[in-house]
Amino acid sequence: MDDCYNTNAIMKKKRLAALTTHPIQYQVPLWRRLAERSHIDLLVYFCSDFSAGKNDFVPELQREWNWGNALLQGYRSRVLWNAWRQRTIGFFGFINPGIVWRLISERPDALFVHGWGVFTHWLALFSAIALRIPFFLYGETSLEQDKRKTGWRKRARALALMPILKSAAACLYVGTEGRLFYEHYGVSKEKLIHVPYAVDNALFMRSDSERSRERASVRAELDIPQEAVIVLFVGKLIDKKRPFDLVAAVAAVQKNNPRREIHLLYVGNGPLEPHLEAYAKSRDLRGVHFVEFQQQETLPRYYSAADIFVLPSGIGETWGLVINEAMCGGLPVLASNMVGCSKDLVHNGENGYIFPVGDQEALAGHIEDLVAHPEKRSRFGAHSRNLIRAWNFDTATDGIVRALDLVFPK
Repeated sequence: MDDCYNTNAIMKKKRLAALTTHPIQYQVPLWRRLAERSHIDLLVYFCSDFSAGKNDFVPELQREWNWGNALLQGYRSRVLWNAWRQRTIGFFGFINPGIVWRLISERPDALFVHGWGVFTHWLALFSAIALRIPFFLYGETSLEQDKRKTGWRKRARALALMPILKSAAACLYVGTEGRLFYEHYGVSKEKLIHVPYAVDNALFMRSDSERSRERASVRAELDIPQEAVIVLFVGKLIDKKRPFDLVAAVAAVQKNNPRREIHLLYVGNGPLEPHLEAYAKSRDLRGVHFVEFQQQETLPRYYSAADIFVLPSGIGETWGLVINEAMCGGLPVLASNMVGCSKDLVHNGENGYIFPVGDQEALAGHIEDLVAHPEKRSRFGAHSRNLIRAWNFDTATDGIVRALDLVFPK
């Protein structure tokens, strides 16, 4: 890792500093692509080394997890000293006063800040204003979810955010809900740039022959008949994801279709796992399977094995990148209306359905429809694959380059 800009070797490049909480597998490809751009000298600042090539206890998984050393490869980065020594993720879980000194001493041409959810984000943003460093704010807050929040914390955040939004050189949004949020708070359209959330499409898009092999092997491992319909959930088994809505919906579908082989597959861990297992057992549900949380390299196998993907999440699911992954895997997708990406990626009656959050009956109806119509599943899945091709890291990188061009016109 390099801890300063290479100002002698790279004089004509625009020095872009990026600030985010810690190395995240979904962000790393973006950093790598930015670093590859010939006119950008990128340095990424991390508030914590959490997930950086070592075992860390992940409370939402209820286990230790190692994300691998590869998260720090392919771009230059520096981990800032964190004054808060406990392993927490809340607002005060990241207090990194060193970002102020870095901005003062290194004076990047522009600053990219990924969100405003922790103390160091605000410290960096107000420092950039004081130092007159152009900055880009990359938020993922959903307007629909924001409207449902009340209380003094929301009012205080809105008051603090107004001068930030006004001072930003550009406000980058991940999808429709993010754009609507910015517009609601008065950001002009000229400052809005789409930087889509993406996954490694090439990793998750399997050839037909690969999908067929993986489908057969995973089903054999889990003792699931090849002709069965598998409903898939991928993610942490936590309240925000509402996994109980899914098991209840599948139970209703099984009851209405006693002669059909309908299986539910959870890929992930979390505190709700034993409760979900107990629920399935108490109701004598057949075909409910649990597989441990997976590294990205092995996860595509489970999309290949499945027939329908469901994300029933509630407030807090500001995007839902597993929807991207499932669409790359050629699956029809069902998402609640609280899932941030639903307006962008789930086209009702074309590649899936959107249902009201918590409406188990509506969810069961959509699952039952797709179970009964394999040709619809195939058609929806093909549309998913075609739609998701445009949501990629190259497009996201181009968006950040456009933001730089606003500040430094060619």
